[in-house]
Amino acid sequence: MTATSVTPVFAVGDKVEILRSQNTKDTNYNGTVAEITGFSTKGWLKLKCHDGKSATLKPDWVSLKQSAPVETEAEVDEVEAPVVEAEAEAAEVVIAAEPVSDEVQSKTPPEPEVATEDKSIGYFKFSCNSALFAKTIAQVRRVIRTMSIHPILSNVKITADAETRRVEMVGFDLSLGVITSFLATEVPVGGSYTIAVSILSDILSQLPEGTITLERNESSPKAKLTTANGVFEISGIDAYDFPALPIPTTNVTTLKVTSKLLRVGCGSTLYATSTDQTKMVLCGAHMVFRPEGKFEIAATDGHRLALYRADINSATNIETDQHLTVPARSLHEVERYLAKDEAMIEISYESSNSSGPSIVQFKLEEATIVTRLLEGDYPKYNELIPKKFQREIWVERLPLIGSIGRLAVLAALKTYLVKISVEAKKITLYSEDDDTGSGTEAIPAEVSGEDIKIAFNIKYISEALKSIATQEVAIKVNGPATPVICTPLNGYDIVALIMPVQLRS
Repeated sequence: MTATSVTPVFAVGDKVEILRSQNTKDTNYNGTVAEITGFSTKGWLKLKCHDGKSATLKPDWVSLKQSAPVETEAEVDEVEAPVVEAEAEAAEVVIAAEPVSDEVQSKTPPEPEVATEDKSIGYFKFSCNSALFAKTIAQVRRVIRTMSIHPILSNVKITADAETRRVEMVGFDLSLGVITSFLATEVPVGGSYTIAVSILSDILSQLPEGTITLERNESSPKAKLTTANGVFEISGIDAYDFPALPIPTTNVTTLKVTSKLLRVGCGSTLYATSTDQTKMVLCGAHMVFRPEGKFEIAATDGHRLALYRADINSATNIETDQHLTVPARSLHEVERYLAKDEAMIEISYESSNSSGPSIVQFKLEEATIVTRLLEGDYPKYNELIPKKFQREIWVERLPLIGSIGRLAVLAALKTYLVKISVEAKKITLYSEDDDTGSGTEAIPAEVSGEDIKIAFNIKYISEALKSIATQEVAIKVNGPATPVICTPLNGYDIVALIMPVQLRS
């Protein structure tokens, strides 16, 4: 015989222990004892808490602590026992619940419908512009893994605030989280719910621009999207199961940099990060903040190195160098929001142990991004950069990139090389393959030092040149088997280091 669980029958006056509060962030009521003062028509328990405030909770969110004393008929005649109603000013918490059995409902008098209140977990309603909603949810969708082992992490958490009329959306994969919001037209009922992001985003992206309404109430476990021409019902999960983002709260250090500084830093380095998960620390970019107001960001995959250095031009309030290794995926997400050059970006982190920070938060104009940092010692990249060079080449960047791209068509797939012959007043590029053919191009250049022949992996030299956004670049060389660096002329402090490919005689 299969065992079945039995929901206890509660009565007015029973003492119950609250096992789970409505708000996961406010656990003050968990473990406290409350008294049942009545029931809703849905069979939910109305409670008077220890501090005098009232709450309405699901029957399975409490445990019977003490039954009310049984009254005799004489006692009932002598004492009139009205149901204790919540005081008008008391904050009432409403939770969506499954109806209890008919037996329980038959023993209790009818009660008015429970009104939903702002910031309830399950219910909300707001109206907004469809294009604005679609744009905002598309930003959050990028960080959500639709095939997560935790179903709720495939959802977007939507919170509507009736006071501010702001609708906040959160996407989180336990490593990277994005919080963004927009201003709704109206928010009659505030609250939170989570909805499958892929379904909601796909519907919104195909709607014509106009006013739409998204709501969820006690009449249905699904969210209802009402448009000018139809209605969609989308399944979701209550928001109290959605994990909280690890926002830095204790021992927090906050640094400010301009949007332009961070955008140039990311754009000139992230291409060099590794994709090899066995070397996890190399899958991120290493950021260093120095007390004297210096900033640098570096990335390497073991074959090349990218480095950007700049002055922060603002007070740092730090006494020692601060090191943060941020996953490349997270910085790519930050990069999407770095539009206005002079906008200030707040970078906050907390040092929870001796090994350094574990969480960092980027507070941007349109979003807040929280990410876990990569652990491990980052390579001492400054020691890899040669101090002196025997040869230096000054050349226009775009013609060189174009020439390399054309020769790449003929490059052998196995080696994918371009050979460069450095001579006075020009450099000659050459590529060949037995199956596809060969090609040669010459580009004017200013050369200092002796002639040399050198070869590069086409991908490495192309990405290094593309990361430097100046008209001319300097290519500094010592020998055919030593590190080569590319730097901008009259521009940012950027170093792109690549190792040449050693050719057989």
